[in-house]
Amino acid sequence: MVTDVRGLALTGTDYSGAQKYQDVIQKLYDYRPNLGSYLQPLIDEYPEFIMARVVLAYGMASEGRYSSLVNVAIKGSELNSLREGATERESLHIDAVNTWSKGDLKGAIEIWDAILAKWPFDLVAFRQMTMNLFWMGQRRRLADLCARLMPYWDETTPDYGFFIGPVGFVMEELGQYSLAEKYARRAVELNPSDMWAVHAVAHVLEMQGRNEEGIDWIEPKSHVFHEHNAFVGHLWWHLSLFHLESGNVDKVLSLFDQQVYPGNSDFYLDIQNGASLLSRLSFIGVDVGDRWKKLLEAVENAKLDYVYDFTDIHNAIVLARNERFGELKSMNDQLSRRLSSSDHDPWLTYQLTKAIEDIHMGDPARAADRLAPIRYDQLALGGSHAQQDLFLQYQIMAYRNSENLPMMKAALKERLAKRIIGNDVDGYLTKARQIDSLTLNDSITPYLQKVSG
Repeated sequence: MVTDVRGLALTGTDYSGAQKYQDVIQKLYDYRPNLGSYLQPLIDEYPEFIMARVVLAYGMASEGRYSSLVNVAIKGSELNSLREGATERESLHIDAVNTWSKGDLKGAIEIWDAILAKWPFDLVAFRQMTMNLFWMGQRRRLADLCARLMPYWDETTPDYGFFIGPVGFVMEELGQYSLAEKYARRAVELNPSDMWAVHAVAHVLEMQGRNEEGIDWIEPKSHVFHEHNAFVGHLWWHLSLFHLESGNVDKVLSLFDQQVYPGNSDFYLDIQNGASLLSRLSFIGVDVGDRWKKLLEAVENAKLDYVYDFTDIHNAIVLARNERFGELKSMNDQLSRRLSSSDHDPWLTYQLTKAIEDIHMGDPARAADRLAPIRYDQLALGGSHAQQDLFLQYQIMAYRNSENLPMMKAALKERLAKRIIGNDVDGYLTKARQIDSLTLNDSITPYLQKVSG
């Protein structure tokens, strides 16, 4: 039987098809656009090529929309007809496609987990599991997955960089910055087109306040971003944060207009990037003009269709900033109907979107009361520490606007503590004491715009 470059059996193809499939995996990990345009001709040439069909179905599901799952179910049905000739591993992938098509992402994760326990070189299962664990906020489990697979991988393993890039990212999310930078930079050395690894290094630099290094890391690579898919909008977002913390506000506005949100995309990551960046600018008093309106049409058409709850929180921000409070209330009412005693995530989403409604409708004290008890639980909603920082900024502004000075200072110091560079405790204490000296008449813009340093 034909195998891939890591020795995994492939049903329904020959050596030439396996080579083309390897090229698809390369494009998948490089975040190249229009993956289906490569997969469909491969499927046309090899109609019984199970893994090519699996990757196509996963690509549809990764759009992150409930409305896309109908097409995933169709692909699952087509795969079911090929199950008799499938290997055990391929059959499990078919199960994962069918499970995901029903909206049971947690169930699909358990299937990928089982695949990787037996076939640790399955980069398709690894990609699906790592990405979705991230959006479910399961950093520790993601780290444990990488740890248990590490003994199988080394520099001689084909596509080793595609394994250590995610290792670097999860190390960053656990605060292991030296390890994170080591693995992520090595992944970029092995494959400069590995956008996830480029992104992992950016996260390390962001969380350590190394803004100039961050600009120098991303800008030289940005000339090839147009060769990649919509994920690179998030790299432009990171570059914008580095410029924001460096005081280059005009540059940030330009990046928003030209790169972060140039159109009216309803891709979930574009919505997150756009709403998050405009919020940060608005919090420090920057006039963003009519840019909030650019996001509105996409949000109005797609809200509550997103699989990842993290996006709905950003949808709420867009509605509130456009003063569409009736639509926001309706959205929150619908979110409330998702609540159940068995699922914590919808409750967290609802608390955050209600807090956003409260603060923008003039009740910051109530918003603060909602946000404070969940500020550690909300990690379960996914997103990185850099992305979740937006919610802490909302909490700080809720305290500021309700004139709760002690809690505002406490929240500012909590935010500062997350960005200690190395072991610079003295630097932290110096800035923390500056925060303690604040009064309600003082501007907090410097502490929002530049966290550390």
